Amino acid sequence: MTDDDQPTPLRWGVHGEVEAIAEALLAEGVETSFEELMGITGTAFRTHFFRLSDNPGMRLGPDPENPNVIWGPRYAWTSLRHNNFGHFESASYFYGGDMVIREGLPWDSLWKLIRFELDAGRPLALYNLPGQSPWRPILVRRYALSSSPLSLSLPGLDPEVAFTPRDGTPTNLGALLVRHGDLKPYRPSDNVRKREVLRWALRHGVSRRELVYESERFYAVGVAAFDALAEFLTEGAAAELADPVQQTSDEAALDIGRFLAALTEQWTEARGCAAVFCRAWADQLAEAPADPDDPPMPSPEQLRLLADDAARVSEELKRLADDFAPALHDADFASALARDPDRLKRSAQIVTAAQALERVTLQRLAEALGQAQA
Repeated sequence: MTDDDQPTPLRWGVHGEVEAIAEALLAEGVETSFEELMGITGTAFRTHFFRLSDNPGMRLGPDPENPNVIWGPRYAWTSLRHNNFGHFESASYFYGGDMVIREGLPWDSLWKLIRFELDAGRPLALYNLPGQSPWRPILVRRYALSSSPLSLSLPGLDPEVAFTPRDGTPTNLGALLVRHGDLKPYRPSDNVRKREVLRWALRHGVSRRELVYESERFYAVGVAAFDALAEFLTEGAAAELADPVQQTSDEAALDIGRFLAALTEQWTEARGCAAVFCRAWADQLAEAPADPDDPPMPSPEQLRLLADDAARVSEELKRLADDFAPALHDADFASALARDPDRLKRSAQIVTAAQALERVTLQRLAEALGQAQA
């Protein structure tokens, strides 16, 4: 088995799902890239951050006497996974075919699904594999069968996971499937689709919060998400350590450090991809102008300026991501980071500086779309 056949941890949250789509499309001969898909799916322009104050009436922490009452934490790893533009739907619409996550399948159904997809030459991504981070999907390209007992395993995965054909036990695993196919006959042009992404990005950027139906919670989005992160750095982390919602204080410190590293890495990469996407579109429009029957498009120069603005946001956030990065593999660093209020307050200042640049980006975006000031 070559290194390319090994199960591969993908990027955090929704970025890993977009990466899995890119890998699967490339395997099927589709000309694309991770950066293009980040743009097409709107993922390059999104920010989500859960905060309890955006959910009126929701209590902090579970209620032992009312276990069915919806409650909220002070922060949530689910902030890394949501994209209200609909990354599966938008990728399917742009490239053709079907892209979906199947969840809650029993072991015997997963056995069949994994074999069917990989035998057809389509890599797939799996969520919540035992021993793996629940916030990073694993890309799988190869399986192995054994006869005694009959089972399917994923070579190179540690710890090893075996799927058996007769175990109907439900699982919490998710399987991301990508099956490329024909384009919808009513689909508009590529330029129209890209323009729709930017229109959504502007609405998302200036909104205060969005409801995420999967979790039945509101999340701060756009520039408001920067406020939410800064608030957590200056107040929320210390409050969680003093009175953890579901963990011990030591567990919370480790989790907070890793969460901050993963979140800032994700936001940094997102705006970097937005810059790449806008520059590539500018080059395409310069070489082949849009169809005159299409609605007005941003000019190549406007898109290049927008790309420069997005790159500046990414560069500012990268200061934070680089500072937090060791927390992802160093438990002592992660815990110390969460327990250093002065460092977190300095980090909040960087978030505020990045937010100011994000506002400039949104203003540029509004101008490129010919809309009122953001």
